[in-house]
Amino acid sequence: MSLSKISTRKEKKCPVFGSSFKLPHNVLPTYMDMMKHYNYIKENIKTETAKEPTVTEIAETVATDVKSLWQKASIPIVPHTRILKLIRCAHDEFRQLMKPYKGRKSESKYLLKLRTYGQKTREKLFDIAACKCCQGSCKCPKQNKIPPAERDFLEDQRKQD
Repeated sequence: MSLSKISTRKEKKCPVFGSSFKLPHNVLPTYMDMMKHYNYIKENIKTETAKEPTVTEIAETVATDVKSLWQKASIPIVPHTRILKLIRCAHDEFRQLMKPYKGRKSESKYLLKLRTYGQKTREKLFDIAACKCCQGSCKCPKQNKIPPAERDFLEDQRKQD
């Protein structure tokens, strides 16, 4: 057994999202679920290759996983490049928030900002459905329409917000 594979430190825990984990398979992911999965993938790639993975590498894997979860729900989704852009934007917003963490982690105003961001990501569905129309008033092309059998499920997932 090589020494590089032995884990001697505590599990890394994000101050906003907590511990990382794989995406849940029974519900559509929230932004928090997606970011926890992002961190999980990042940690896995790091341990396998011993080098820092790029955002593009991680985003590709996360996009594929999120995409398969939405396809499993039989809901038409946006193109792969759009999913990558959404992941990248979420990651950039998180990184921007975490930039001053070391210097400001004891300030109550900054901690409130972290909690507010965490709450927002916990409640907001990572919505990659091709159709964002309200129920009954959809004017989307046929290939983007949500099947009637899945419409209630998606509305329920969106309302968990």
